[in-house]
Amino acid sequence: MSLRFLPHVILRCPGSSYLGYKPNDLSGLSNNRHFLAALYLSNPQYFGILKRKDFNPDQLADKEALTLQNYYNRFCFRVTPFGAFASFTILNWTDDPTHEIIRLSSPNLHLLPDQHYRQSLLKLAGNGQLCVNATLYKQGRSFRFVKTELPQDGTAYKYSLTTFDADKLLSGLIKNFRHSVFTNDDVISKLQKATDCNEDDAVNYINYLVESGIVQDNILPATLHNTGISSRQDVLYSDVERMIDAEKQMHAAVDNVLEGQAIFYTNLQRYTADGLSTNYQQKLKDAVKALQALVLYEPHKLLSDFATAFEKRYERMAMPLLQVLDPVTGIAYGNNAQDEIPALLKDIDFAKLKQQQTNIQWTATHKLLLQKMASAHGKPIFITDEDIASLEARNEKQVPLPPSTALLFTIADGQIGIDTFGGVSANGLVGRFTLLDDQIFTAAKSVADKEEALHPEVIFAEINHLMDSHTDNINRRRTVYNYEICINTFPSPGVQQIYLEDLYISIKQSEVVLYSLTKKKRIIPRFSSAYNHQRNDLNIFRFLADLQYQNVRYDFSFSLEKFFPNLDYYPGVFFNDIRLSPAKWRLDKDIITSLTANSIETNLHGLKAYRTAHLVPTTITLGEADKRLYFDLGVETQAKLFLSNLKALNSATIEEFSLPASTQTTCDGKLMINQFVAFLANSETVYKGIANPLVNIKKETTRDFAPGSDWLFVKIYCSPLVADEIIARTLAPFMRKLTMQQADKWFFVRYYEGGHHIRLRIHLKNDEVHNTLDKVNAALCTHIDSGAITSLTVDTYKRELERYSGDIIAGVETLFYKSSIVVAAYLRSLDANAAIYPYYLFGFSSVLSMIDIYCPDLTDQIAFVETVTDNFLLEYGNQKELRIDLDKKYRALSRELLYLKPAEVYERLRLTKKQLQFETCFEAVLNNLTCDSNERRKQLVADIIHMHLNRIFAQNQRDHEMVIYYCLNKKLRSDLAKSKQAKP
Repeated sequence: MSLRFLPHVILRCPGSSYLGYKPNDLSGLSNNRHFLAALYLSNPQYFGILKRKDFNPDQLADKEALTLQNYYNRFCFRVTPFGAFASFTILNWTDDPTHEIIRLSSPNLHLLPDQHYRQSLLKLAGNGQLCVNATLYKQGRSFRFVKTELPQDGTAYKYSLTTFDADKLLSGLIKNFRHSVFTNDDVISKLQKATDCNEDDAVNYINYLVESGIVQDNILPATLHNTGISSRQDVLYSDVERMIDAEKQMHAAVDNVLEGQAIFYTNLQRYTADGLSTNYQQKLKDAVKALQALVLYEPHKLLSDFATAFEKRYERMAMPLLQVLDPVTGIAYGNNAQDEIPALLKDIDFAKLKQQQTNIQWTATHKLLLQKMASAHGKPIFITDEDIASLEARNEKQVPLPPSTALLFTIADGQIGIDTFGGVSANGLVGRFTLLDDQIFTAAKSVADKEEALHPEVIFAEINHLMDSHTDNINRRRTVYNYEICINTFPSPGVQQIYLEDLYISIKQSEVVLYSLTKKKRIIPRFSSAYNHQRNDLNIFRFLADLQYQNVRYDFSFSLEKFFPNLDYYPGVFFNDIRLSPAKWRLDKDIITSLTANSIETNLHGLKAYRTAHLVPTTITLGEADKRLYFDLGVETQAKLFLSNLKALNSATIEEFSLPASTQTTCDGKLMINQFVAFLANSETVYKGIANPLVNIKKETTRDFAPGSDWLFVKIYCSPLVADEIIARTLAPFMRKLTMQQADKWFFVRYYEGGHHIRLRIHLKNDEVHNTLDKVNAALCTHIDSGAITSLTVDTYKRELERYSGDIIAGVETLFYKSSIVVAAYLRSLDANAAIYPYYLFGFSSVLSMIDIYCPDLTDQIAFVETVTDNFLLEYGNQKELRIDLDKKYRALSRELLYLKPAEVYERLRLTKKQLQFETCFEAVLNNLTCDSNERRKQLVADIIHMHLNRIFAQNQRDHEMVIYYCLNKKLRSDLAKSKQAKP
């Protein structure tokens, strides 16, 4: 295993011990200072209601009483950080056998100014600093940028795409101040020198730029900090009165700008001198190994779709990030990819319907789990080491793990329960705590340093972005990486910047790659926060944050629901004695109604009957994540609370939960529910650097040829079944005549986009475009009339300058001309020679001939073919079954390939002269390539072979190409072995 445990561990516990939980008697809560502090800090308005009613539960309305019960439940059971309702503790792994119990200290509160409160203060005070909007880029004679506006109501920032005239004055100011923090005086000085305006006019112009959003003033509270926060207050957990007095004074100081809202963002920390025993590590490693085998990898769909759309539009070009992600002129991403829903279609979930209709991809894991479920008869299922070994043998697709990741687990009654495993960085779950504890910051910085040291060819850059003045409390963190990418914020002082306008997007082997032009390195964005970034609407942020998840296995959350959706019951799942998933019961609206629609006595009786019929245990949880509540259904008070919460839901999931008799953690001598967060580092390199993706293209090289220019581009839509006949017996004879008159070269490729078609490109000697098009129509009219050709369209020919480069593109087009001639002649000869030479041998012969010209040495040929073969296997998922089929195919063809002599094939097919012209042209293109990069030359050869095979095969061209490379790799290795044996 390439993963190893890092030394630090985070322990998460509820605010109080579960042993003191007494929901049937809430009167004691009025004296529970811990609980009152937590309640006040999380919901001051509700706290005010309780205070007005003297904290007497009997005076509360039903809804208010239920709210109090739920807060109390979370206070005793929920480990997810939430204000003062749950605590965090940092500790280390230890080999000390005496550390059997982790003893926690009394808690300490960390109070930070709430982001909404900070925003209001900054808006009132300001600091005179300005910066140019980081999203601004120039398009034609305009500037385009995303304007971030303060929320007038609510807490979410609003984003709007804006266009502004790029006049000479503004362009000069942008150029001067683009990458700096400046003041009004700096701009006033520049304006007065440029325009002779007075100071008042200059100030008005600056205010105009700020109001428009081109320039930002520093009134938005930062989420990234390069030091700790001096305004943090640490107070005793029980000091409620002092907190309330402090808030009153702060409200008065800002003229009640946030009356009724929290001023503090709160975190609760406990401390310990104990550690977690390393004796647990081996079992945890075994669980991680099991999860890697069980959980299926799912590519990031948004990024995959984006890569497809990018290649379709820009092909191999590297394009500026801001231009590509412009939802109007570029490629829409995330929420921007969805058009506004028409009124008639609103509230109809077509996507969900289509999702339900999607077939489940059946795998070995599905088979194993179904067999286990069928034989368990409702009881827990157990995965064995043998099961995992069997799955590992079948799972051939190697997708790397992230550089670091997190494992969440519980320990109770000596048993380990896995809650979740995954994430793209171990820092995602601890980022929020780096502002509060120097030890946690040091640990997070160590994770970042290790990631950077292991990947010297790339730059990790933290995303600095404002989303919501409430959730940005969670996003506040210290900078642990050496670089940051600012979107709508001021740059952090002392932190190196990666500017948005410096970033370029390209696609390399179907992977989206981000590249910094000035840093000359690949950029890997980081968003070290536990917040779900997909909730944010800004496409630039969504894209950068999503890039973290590309082509790494980041989610090992195990649940039977993922494999078998919409079942009413899922048994618990164990790997040996480690719990991977608890038993679950799904309740739909009908069941919920039957359990909650009657009198309380009837409902309690119905709940008991449901539990008996479905084997539901006494202690369960309701809800998910931060809304989870815990109930002992054997206690009437808690059963009533369960039904009260259930009644408000349309559907629900309940899970088994056992109250432990002993746990690994105590506070003040009382047992605490725990959740540990362990961090694992990957010792293998995950991200590779790339060369500059921007191709240096001469300005005089024309990229686009619109209809009416030197190149005529015609799309001929037809079935692959008739394409060969059209090419061989109609297009080729017609083009032979045309090249004697109006054209000097032509070529075709096969394509599928909107239907199978032939793409015909003709380079004209003169301007008789319309006359030539008429002749093309006339030549194809028989096929059009018969319906063999369904459509003819004329389009713009866009040269692939990134693939072939401007210095050789004309030669490549000539090579494609020679390729088209020899392939058309081959297609015409198929009928007469099919019995002598199967259709695929011409493909094998062509590839062998080109490889022999590119690298005559047999060892070099094997290296080239093996590289391309490996890329194909990766593209096709590297599946064991596929390789077995390919090996069978090679064995079937081995005799033909053993005696294959390309020259004889060309001679028998009467293609020798045309093939020689093609090979001569191929050699000339290689000789004229000015780039001395071996990788560039290798890629060019692979691209030319790819296009030549595209012309040879009528359909499934990519599959044919893979089979040819795979078999040639076997053949060439066999040839090498025989040549070694033949040597004395």
